Amino acid sequence: MTKNQTGKNNPFYKGEKVKKLSDHNVVWKELREEHKVCQLCGKAKKLDIHHKDKNKTNNKKSNLMVVCRRCHLWEIHKQRHLQYLRTTICIICGKEFETRATALSCSKKCRAMIKANYQLRLRHQKKVVKAVEVALSETTSF
Repeated sequence: MTKNQTGKNNPFYKGEKVKKLSDHNVVWKELREEHKVCQLCGKAKKLDIHHKDKNKTNNKKSNLMVVCRRCHLWEIHKQRHLQYLRTTICIICGKEFETRATALSCSKKCRAMIKANYQLRLRHQKKVVKAVEVALSETTSF
């Protein structure tokens, strides 16, 4: 479409469009005024609307819930996320835990221990490398 065919010059022009709120947006505004926090956990951050019957076109108030992003994704749609979870064993304490990633530890405390252990191993390796270099330099100087 060329510039001269935009707006009123376009043969398909149907007049100025007024942005009309959809049913979903009107109901969302009403629900947001009624429920200023998540209906499951009580937090007020990043609120979503959840369709209880999972039909996005059913915008009746009785079918909608105001929930925070975390509750919406993890508690309501948990089945979708469960397929990615796997059970593994913590290499520090031996506790079984579920993870979506390739985690080696179950908690911050265990992760800190892994990190400290890794740093100790690095220091030890550096000392060994230095000792080998010193031994090699002494044998080659003769």
